[in-house]
Amino acid sequence: MHISIFVYGTWGNIRPHVVLGTALQKAVHEVQVVASPSYEKRVRDRDLSFYLLMTTVNNFARENASLMCERFIRQLQTLRTHIAPLFMRMVLEMMEATRDSDVLMTVEFGVSLLDVIKANKLKPIFANPAHIPAKPGCFPVEGWYNRLGYTLAEDQIRRIFTPPV
Repeated sequence: MHISIFVYGTWGNIRPHVVLGTALQKAVHEVQVVASPSYEKRVRDRDLSFYLLMTTVNNFARENASLMCERFIRQLQTLRTHIAPLFMRMVLEMMEATRDSDVLMTVEFGVSLLDVIKANKLKPIFANPAHIPAKPGCFPVEGWYNRLGYTLAEDQIRRIFTPPV
């Protein structure tokens, strides 16, 4: 089985997927990691195939890290106006990257790839072994943040990115 793993963010976000990909490869699956150029060496050093993703949100995330402390409505407005076009370009790249794949493993934000999954007849696996980081002091009830974060994030990502795709 040919498995494509698509994840973005920091090495801390990507590394758990690479570890999982290594285990899948040892179980006799073909595995390729689809990620931005800065992770190519780290992925290839672990003997996994690498598909270079030219569209990346990493720079936007670094330049706008303070957005995480903004009000939720402000975060959504910024996502709609700035991130949605980046995701559209990623969707087109992912269409090509997964053309020969059987499975697409991605994070909850990968819900924006539903058209790719359907068009390329992929079996989707939504998994996120990495935690959602919280900057200390940004959230009033930080203990509940990770517990509820993924549910809320998935819901909002579906609302923001699924219609344009």
